[in-house]
Amino acid sequence: MPDWTAESEAAFDAYIDALIRVIGHADRAEPLKDYCLGLLMPMERK
Repeated sequence: MPDWTAESEAAFDAYIDALIRVIGHADRAEPLKDYCLGLLMPMERK
């Protein structure tokens, strides 16, 4: 993960958990988390 505080990491996890409840597919939970984390990574091209 990027250089986050414990508070921001907890907020990210809570946000992802809320999204997972909306999509309703447990098998898509980890790919969704990875995708969102990738969007937050400091890179040129995403």
